Amino acid sequence: MQVRGKSNLVAVLGIIVFSLVLALLGAMLLTQPWRKPVALKSSVQVREDDIRNLERLLKEDVDIAHSEGKSDAQIEEIRAKYNLEIDRLKAEIEKIKSGGQLDVP
Repeated sequence: MQVRGKSNLVAVLGIIVFSLVLALLGAMLLTQPWRKPVALKSSVQVREDDIRNLERLLKEDVDIAHSEGKSDAQIEEIRAKYNLEIDRLKAEIEKIKSGGQLDVP
């Protein structure tokens, strides 16, 4: 009987030790950062990225409009819509650089 009792005790102690090691390993993994922290962009950088993206999209849309055979007036409408937004973003950049506050809707 004592042999069986000792094997049960060893099994229980083994499970306890394994659980503790697993818990410590999990705690170590959870407290370490998974990746390097990402540097946040300034509001000027974000708007400059938006302008670049809009200019790229404008070029693509004009190319598509030409391939679809749209008139010059329709293409100018497309350009005007993009340029309106690009000009708004440029104005925001200037306002930020001069230290002004942006009007948030």
